[in-house]
Amino acid sequence: MKRTFTALAICIVVIVIILPEILNLFYVLYRNPLQKNVTYRTGDLLLFRCHDTSIIKKSKKLFKLDFSNFFNIDYYQNNFLKLYIKKYIHMGFIVVLNNRPYIYDISYNTYSKKKYDNYTNKYVINTPALIDISYLNYYCGDVFKASYKGPKIDTNKLFLIFKKYQNSTISTNEFIMRCMRKKLGLKYDKNKSIICTELIANVLNSLNIIDINSHPCITSNSILDACLKSGKYLPEKLIRKKIY
Repeated sequence: MKRTFTALAICIVVIVIILPEILNLFYVLYRNPLQKNVTYRTGDLLLFRCHDTSIIKKSKKLFKLDFSNFFNIDYYQNNFLKLYIKKYIHMGFIVVLNNRPYIYDISYNTYSKKKYDNYTNKYVINTPALIDISYLNYYCGDVFKASYKGPKIDTNKLFLIFKKYQNSTISTNEFIMRCMRKKLGLKYDKNKSIICTELIANVLNSLNIIDINSHPCITSNSILDACLKSGKYLPEKLIRKKIY
């Protein structure tokens, strides 16, 4: 009886250790990558849903529990963002150069903290970056694309706009405080930091694609609504689906 119990205990331990690794392997091999038949045009918008806001680490390991989130301020900040922004928690702008699509955005850890910026040709952290489209495969969530159908965008003009925001930084703490101050009708520092949606709204305004009041609390949803109402965009379509 004792041997049977020991053998059963060993089997359970082996299953607990090995089964998640088998599932993880299946996830890595068969997860949905970025769709290969997607076409891009400068001006397209990418909409992301949603950041990892649970104790289950959803990156290369599907079932890895990460209880350190309880002691990580980013965990609570991301949950705040998820509750406030609701549908799309991040936004990017597509730029096509030599038939290769890139994403222009600013983020803290949407794909990875350190990203290669093809505009300045160096690795950057917490500043706007023109990153390769392949970074989308590191995103833990669904990605949608709203296709731009307006007049062709002048790349030279676009790069002058990028230069204006080159030294901007992102700070979730500052975003929350600036947003709260605006909601309360208090003054906020417009030059202190910038959030992804505020950056994209500024770019769209500068290109005269839309005319929207850009501020720290602006959401991807409100920008998308303005883009659709302008008649220069098609409704968003899913281009990458999470399977976990």
